Amino acid sequence: TPSAPATIGWPYDQANTSGMGGLLVDTAWRFSGTTWMGTYSPTVSGNVITIPGVTSFSTWYAGNATSVPVRVSAFSVD
Repeated sequence: TPSAPATIGWPYDQANTSGMGGLLVDTAWRFSGTTWMGTYSPTVSGNVITIPGVTSFSTWYAGNATSVPVRVSAFSVD
C-alpha cells in the first residue's frame, strides 16, 4: 500500500480497442485475482489512460463501461 495515493498512467494502442465497437475508454477496474476491487473513472489523452487516487496495486483493466475490458500486462513507476 503506498503511503499516499498514486497516479497510474499507461499508454495503450488504439488498435487493441477494436473489440469495443468504436466506444471510447471511459472506465478502469482493479482486480485482485479473485475479486473485483474497484471501478475508476480515468482520464484519457493521446492514448494514455490516467487514474489518480490509487491506494492499492494489483491487476488493472481498462475499457468502456459497456464493453469487455483490456488488461494492463505491465507498468513501471517513475
